[in-house]
Amino acid sequence: NFPSDAGASNSFSPQATGGTIEHSLHGTGFGLYIGENRQFGNTVVGLEGSFALTDISTTKNAPFVGINSSATTGVNSLSTLTPRVGYALGNWLPYAKAGLAVAEINSSLANSNGTSFHQKHLHEGWTAGVGVEYALPVNSGGKWIVGLDCNYYQFLGKTYGGRAVPDNTWPVQFDLKPTFSTLMLRASYNFGARSGGGMSGNTLSSGGNWDGVY
Repeated sequence: NFPSDAGASNSFSPQATGGTIEHSLHGTGFGLYIGENRQFGNTVVGLEGSFALTDISTTKNAPFVGINSSATTGVNSLSTLTPRVGYALGNWLPYAKAGLAVAEINSSLANSNGTSFHQKHLHEGWTAGVGVEYALPVNSGGKWIVGLDCNYYQFLGKTYGGRAVPDNTWPVQFDLKPTFSTLMLRASYNFGARSGGGMSGNTLSSGGNWDGVY
């Protein structure tokens, strides 16, 4: 969102009226996560933290009529802390989670005459998602768990510009309010209490045994 009189003399957006543009982000990422589960019957509750580096980004060319500019937004990193709850079905664990999220967002503007602006901020927000995990049977995978989850992220807005920065001496200013979703493949190793029948459910309850750190 570009407020009026903050478009750097029409270099990037209409200075007199301001304006709003939307991005559709896309890309990939790679990261690590750690968590712990506690099981009560078939109910599994836990807490999980994660960190990922990503190349999720997009560029929108000529977002405003009559101004030959481009706007690029990218997610450099993504961190989460999420309680989660699931229902164990032997080797399967469907679950839902929600919690805190922090993302380092990079935003840049460019004009065909060579004028540019670049800045990054940490955005705080929240995330919520659902997923499913499958614990490989002991006789084939030991304590390895694979899974898939889908997450939605929404972050508080931050103001970019409005002051001099190394590559900018004019008061270009805009607000950025990121929201996006991710689909994540997961693989983890359970360091917890599984033994004997493992997750097969043959010697354990129908809920298996998902206790432990992973």
